[in-house]
Amino acid sequence: VADSRKQEGIFAQKMEIYSGGGDGVILKWWTGRSSSSWEFADLSAPSNCSVLCMLYHPTLDVLITGSEDNNVRIWNLDGTSSVPRQSVAHSAKRGPAILRGHTDKVTGLAVCKNEVLVSASYDKSLHWWDLNLQLPIDTIEMAHGFSIEVKWCSVNGGYWITASDEGTIGIWDPVSYCNIRSMCYRKEPVTAMMVDEVNLLLLVTMQSDYAIRAYKL
Repeated sequence: VADSRKQEGIFAQKMEIYSGGGDGVILKWWTGRSSSSWEFADLSAPSNCSVLCMLYHPTLDVLITGSEDNNVRIWNLDGTSSVPRQSVAHSAKRGPAILRGHTDKVTGLAVCKNEVLVSASYDKSLHWWDLNLQLPIDTIEMAHGFSIEVKWCSVNGGYWITASDEGTIGIWDPVSYCNIRSMCYRKEPVTAMMVDEVNLLLLVTMQSDYAIRAYKL
């Protein structure tokens, strides 16, 4: 699930939420600040590719999704022409920009302050992309085990944080794209990860840990 808020003054007058699921459909939900009900509309048609991860980029006003078909898609939400037009059955319809390069399902996405996107995949690689040009920047093959999640942390100049189903947590330099630190408490999947930038902590849960572990950043 990803959310965007249409601002007017201090308070959000309209809230928008985007959701994706196993049927490949992306739904747009919206409600007013004074309303107790939600409306929704399809942003994409059903497909055989599950949506596994998504995020909203407020500056570019795009929704970015990672799917089971190994691709990253960029959905332009403001209707401008930067999203390619696709021809289907002699008629043109607006579709997402597709970033290809992974060879297995895409499970994690994060964007840094320079509008660079990193995608994590079950092919064990990390791919960096220029969101403005929608072109690849760099790739690290065999970054670690099957990747599950990736986060951007803006403290101390910023760095990427990745987690895998083998329990490894990696911290990556945003300039050289090199791994600068690795941690592994237990050889089992990381199920959730959150960055606490106020207290400089990385909060992690694991499959059978029954605990929240805090790592000092």
